[in-house]
Amino acid sequence: MRTKEEIKAYNRAYKQRPEYKAAVKEHRASIEGKAKSASYNTKRRQLRAANRKQYIAPIKIKDMTKLEYKEYRRILRRNATLRETPEHKEQRAIKRRLKRQSTEYKKKRKKYQNRPRTPRAIERARSPKYIRKARCYVVKTKYGLTLEQYESLRKSQNELCAICGHPETKVQKGKRVSLCLDHNHSTGQIRAFLCGKCNSILGYSNEDVDRLFKIIEYIKKWNSLAETK
Repeated sequence: MRTKEEIKAYNRAYKQRPEYKAAVKEHRASIEGKAKSASYNTKRRQLRAANRKQYIAPIKIKDMTKLEYKEYRRILRRNATLRETPEHKEQRAIKRRLKRQSTEYKKKRKKYQNRPRTPRAIERARSPKYIRKARCYVVKTKYGLTLEQYESLRKSQNELCAICGHPETKVQKGKRVSLCLDHNHSTGQIRAFLCGKCNSILGYSNEDVDRLFKIIEYIKKWNSLAETK
C-alpha cells in the first residue's frame, strides 16, 4: 500500500505529463471551460470585495453555492466587524430564540438544571470568584457592557431610581434586590437604572406614552372626586 508521500509524488509527476497538460489546456480553451472559469473568478471577486467593506448583506445560505458559502464563512471568521452588524446580530438572535422555544431544548435544559451536584461544585458556585465571573458573563451577553462599566453606571446614580428617585425596596432571600438596568428591547440602547416598580410600569404599558398619560388623567380624576367628598 502506498504512503501519502508516494501518492503526492505520483500526482505531481502525473500533472507534469504532456498529455495531461494538453487535456487541461484544451478544456480551458473550450466554451464550457471558459464559462466555468469566468463564473468562478467573478464570484470570487464579488465575495472578496465583501471582506474590504464593513458589511454586505448575503443571500440566503440555502441559495448559496458551495463556493459562496465557503467564502462567506471565511469572511465571517476573518472580519470581526461583520459579527457586530445589526443584521447579523438579528439573525443570530432569531436562531437563538427559535432554538430556545423548541421542546427538545427545554427538556435538555431541565435535565441539565436538575442534574446531581457534587459538594465541590456547590462550593465552587458559592465562591466570590465564580459569582463575579457569572455576573461578568450575564452583563456582557445581555447588555454588551463590562462589569466595571455596569458598576460605574450604577454608582453614578447613587443607587437611586432614575424615575422616582428612590432606592430599591424589594427584598429577596434576606437581601435587597439591585436596581434593574433599563434598555430599549428593539435597538438594545442602554438607558438607566430603575427600581422594580418603575421598570414594571414601563414593561406592562409597552412604553406607550398615550396610555401612561391616560393613567395619569384617570388617577387625577378619581383623586379629585375623593377630595370633594
